[in-house]
Amino acid sequence: MKTLSTIKLMVLDNEPAQLEILEFFLRRIGVGNIRTANSYRSAVELFREYKPDVALLDIELGEERSGLDVARYIKSESNTPFLFITSNYTSKMYEQAKELGPRAFIGREMNELSLRQAIELATGHLDGDASQEGKAGSGEDFYVKFGSQLKKIHLADILWVEVDGRYSLIKTADGKKTLVNTPLRETVLKLPQDRFVRVHKSFVVNLDKVSSVDIGNDIAIVAGEEIPIGRNFKKAFSNRMRLF
Repeated sequence: MKTLSTIKLMVLDNEPAQLEILEFFLRRIGVGNIRTANSYRSAVELFREYKPDVALLDIELGEERSGLDVARYIKSESNTPFLFITSNYTSKMYEQAKELGPRAFIGREMNELSLRQAIELATGHLDGDASQEGKAGSGEDFYVKFGSQLKKIHLADILWVEVDGRYSLIKTADGKKTLVNTPLRETVLKLPQDRFVRVHKSFVVNLDKVSSVDIGNDIAIVAGEEIPIGRNFKKAFSNRMRLF
């Protein structure tokens, strides 16, 4: 099984300073084989030659073609997993990116832990308990920093995620809330889009946990709790519900 020290990783970013920062972080977390590109053309050529195990793609390249086009090329040629890096994205860009099936979205404000988690999940290699349990690559678990430890959370246990200032709070079926050091708009991008949906500027819910919806009062009932449905999110939420 390949590890961070043996995987071949390709990084695409049109800004030299950002490439240096990314490479620095990647080497800090133990990635040993890194090749970089700064444009659509150089990325395609590098992909053909290098055949990476995973690709880290900046979406905006400052040219006609973007990281989305590189992702489309990768999908047409292989099953290589890729992750998108971005700090500013519009709703349209997000929808286009989501359709391509990235393993994760990574913000510019990344830290070593979030970067490591994203890459390990993308390549299906998790250390410690997750590996021993055969959960790696299952997509059913993820880890968050909890004090000085990493806490495993099962996706199926999540009821909802809510805003807490600049951070997010994950509410699970055991009644506990876990603080995540990323804003809600970034946290939602790391969750499976087929199971989680944003229903309000302050809430993301697990569709499997929605027991009923009060259409008249714009409220979703999750584990007996009332979650508000925002006007701007109502249509998207309704489209995700299976109506008979």
